[in-house]
Amino acid sequence: MRPKKENIVDGARLGEPNIEFVRRLIHTPLSGGKTLLDYTTFDGVSYWWNVDTTFYESVLNQTSYRPPRGLKRVLPRLYRRFGVAPQLLYDLALRLLSRVASRGFKTREGSIAVITQDVEWRKIRDDETGRLVETDAFFHTIINRLKRDYPLVSTYPLDVAIPGGFKISLRKRSWALPHRPLNYYWGPKAWLVEQRSKRRFSESWDVVKNDPVLRRLCVHEGRDLYPVVRDRLESYFLYVLPQAAKMVETAKMMLSVERVSLLLLQNEYSWRERSLVVAKSLGTPVLAVQHGIIIPTHKGYMYRRDEVSPTLSVDAPYCPLPDYTAVFGESYRSLLVEESAYPPSRVVVTGPPRYDLLIDAGRIYNKTRFNEKQGIADGQKLILWATQCHSLSDDENRANIEVILGAVEKMGDVTLIIKQHPAEAPRYTQMLSDGVSKHGGRVVIVPKSSDTFEQLYACDLLITKNSTTGVEAVALGKPVVVLNLGGTPDAVDYVKEGVAFGVYDPKDLEGALTSLLLDDSEQARHRPAYIKETIYKNDGGASERVATLIKRIIREGTKGDLN
Repeated sequence: MRPKKENIVDGARLGEPNIEFVRRLIHTPLSGGKTLLDYTTFDGVSYWWNVDTTFYESVLNQTSYRPPRGLKRVLPRLYRRFGVAPQLLYDLALRLLSRVASRGFKTREGSIAVITQDVEWRKIRDDETGRLVETDAFFHTIINRLKRDYPLVSTYPLDVAIPGGFKISLRKRSWALPHRPLNYYWGPKAWLVEQRSKRRFSESWDVVKNDPVLRRLCVHEGRDLYPVVRDRLESYFLYVLPQAAKMVETAKMMLSVERVSLLLLQNEYSWRERSLVVAKSLGTPVLAVQHGIIIPTHKGYMYRRDEVSPTLSVDAPYCPLPDYTAVFGESYRSLLVEESAYPPSRVVVTGPPRYDLLIDAGRIYNKTRFNEKQGIADGQKLILWATQCHSLSDDENRANIEVILGAVEKMGDVTLIIKQHPAEAPRYTQMLSDGVSKHGGRVVIVPKSSDTFEQLYACDLLITKNSTTGVEAVALGKPVVVLNLGGTPDAVDYVKEGVAFGVYDPKDLEGALTSLLLDDSEQARHRPAYIKETIYKNDGGASERVATLIKRIIREGTKGDLN
């Protein structure tokens, strides 16, 4: 179960050419003797790490990259052409909206600040009462354990998705946690930092953009990536990096004003969350909770020893990491400590807090009630398809739609439940709806914000590619089919570990579904060991373990080993 240690040098797995390409690009001195890490440094912090994962995805994994649209596409162009004036007006407007959205906001000294992403805001079953509540689906169970002992506050930037972010912020006004958008804390100091960093990064871009060494470094596996690399770097230097510097200053203001005792977040490698991690330089400890599957090629987690400070300092050239990272299971801890460069004392196994609900799934959920709600007749076998359209190419999405709907159409007494990932754009919903209209069979497309755990509890089989729903299905004792028509190796080890059946040829799907609906004993035999190594005890106590970890960090600081 644990990752193999061979082929590891200096904390980094060898043989991952895409990751090695990025490392060469940022660590190789250019003509002036400085590296990209040097050129992206401002006020002692290397801001390359704010865009490192985005760069990897947009340049080397373009299947899952979606360029910005609408205002997010227009604003950088205005910024480059007219300077900070359009951005200043934009930030003023966001601060005004933030004030409207946070009326009645009150905090107390020593609050724990929770970064509650818009995409996690939805109705879920409360683990204590079993009732439907509108809340942050990721942190809800941890919040329940902490609210009795600590004051809590919620924050998140408005401009991740406007106007959706503003609407969600308005709904959070009736939440148990006081919520204030992060843009509320923007002010003159953050604007001046943005001004200074824009000048600094613009000057650096003038030096870097035509560098011949950079030009040569952009040849990768016989492909000349220079045009796309140059386009991405120009966007970073002239727009994204100054925005990141501004956000660091804004986050520092939030931590100071609200007198925060600990910052709790997920997705710590995105450019916004990385800015929040940098703000820990004020002395506020940061805890990140693993939010999804981590694989050896996950650029947001895999670093060399010389890329991470032994003390987790945010000073350049090091990558700013949280003070502590809570992970699902021992296999993930081994990956971060042995194949990446996380200090062993800073990675703590707690289990996944969201899965605490699964231990009481039989009390909270009811299959008959679910079928009645969806209009599904008794006696139907339910196949749940957890889509990942936003991370797949359109060709693979179309192939998946055709083969799954085609197989279900031929099977009797089967209903297909389609559950999209919350981050999928409307165009994917339309793509799925068009596919359903072309085929027969019983198909239900449930809302993206609906309760995935309820659907997993009710279903008889799950189809996915590499989603965390695979782990959840295993924990609930459900058979899993990994459908991978993309022509690349499985990113997650479900099939290898025996808890899923892999389908790589469209003609094999119908047979696999029919067989597993009759007998999944082979997968069942492998589930206990997989659960133990991957999600720890699966005892409903992960949220309490995270809460206990938070209390220890607040009480003892960030110097010790809390394992």
